[in-house]
Amino acid sequence: MPTQAVDATIAECVAQAQSDSVEARTSALTTLSALTRLSSHNRDLLAHTQHALPLLLGLSHSEPTIPLALSVLLHLSLNPNLKQPLAAVPGFVPRLNSLVLSPSASTQAVKLAASLICSLAMHDKNKAPLGVAGAVRTVVEALGCFAARPHVLSSLAELVQFHGNCTLAVRAGAVPVLARIVGGPAEDLGATCVVVLARMARFEEGIQAIREVEGVVGTLVDWLRRGCMASKESAMEVLARLFEERDELMREAAGRDDFSSLLADLSIGGSTKLREKAGLLMKMMESSDLDLDWDVEGKPARGGNSMRLEDSGISNTPSMQQSFHPPQCLLMPVMVSQNVRLGPCMSGVSAHNGKEVRTAMDMIDDEGRFRSSIRSSSEVND
Repeated sequence: MPTQAVDATIAECVAQAQSDSVEARTSALTTLSALTRLSSHNRDLLAHTQHALPLLLGLSHSEPTIPLALSVLLHLSLNPNLKQPLAAVPGFVPRLNSLVLSPSASTQAVKLAASLICSLAMHDKNKAPLGVAGAVRTVVEALGCFAARPHVLSSLAELVQFHGNCTLAVRAGAVPVLARIVGGPAEDLGATCVVVLARMARFEEGIQAIREVEGVVGTLVDWLRRGCMASKESAMEVLARLFEERDELMREAAGRDDFSSLLADLSIGGSTKLREKAGLLMKMMESSDLDLDWDVEGKPARGGNSMRLEDSGISNTPSMQQSFHPPQCLLMPVMVSQNVRLGPCMSGVSAHNGKEVRTAMDMIDDEGRFRSSIRSSSEVND
């Protein structure tokens, strides 16, 4: 359609949208929604039409035009150059906040309002003003709305990219809710929550709130088994921050049956970032004050991992060294630093990408106990 014809149609629809007739307003908004759905040029034309934005905002206050008005506004927000002007319209963000939290609003209206907040938040210069206008608190409170939860979480993920909004979200009580979603069955929502938690964990107030959530370490460790690659990286980041703060949280993770093997899996089979983060966690555990020895019954001798020897096929017999045939999972290499050499062990040292590695067999002493101690090169030479 030629530009002049579109201009005329838009002007006619704007005039018709001011009619007292509900049918006329609905028809005008339907046409405007169709014109702006795919055309960025048409969005610009409508946005620069006199009185168009205040009119659309006004039509978002009453049924049955609320969904249609929000739909047109959402289309306009897709243009990068219109995100700031839209956010600056007086009363626009407060109206979105009220719709998201309104118990009487339709599910469609709540989803559209949350999507609009997300779209506006994609512009970096809008993030702080949206937080000041109450959008962060709104989306945190709306996490309880199951129908709109994906849209609300997307909005929160955009908003917390500004560090000030992270603080607002933590103080609004986001952390326990996010952790609960991570522990739930919805993996797509859980992935977004883990990413948001990792963003919050970079700040002291955020990591303190995460630390106070009961069972959060177990929740994050469980996520390492089922999450997508990017969310696993975020879970590793949160775990590393938790381990920096308290040894008992590291001991809690190490006390889970398969945590060591899980880290070993991720250290060789994940993405580059995931391998780095898995290696970091393993190094933190080895360099900590925790004693990670195990007795032959698979119980931590003085705290630490609880991998059971009987689960690995190892029997506590005098002829153990002659008859020991470990399962394949025990041969998985574990990365260690380049400037460290391993002491005498049952299986020796092999090469892996130019670095020294050790296997799970290297952590078994002559009495069948797991050991995590690594001796320095000077000790070996002596």
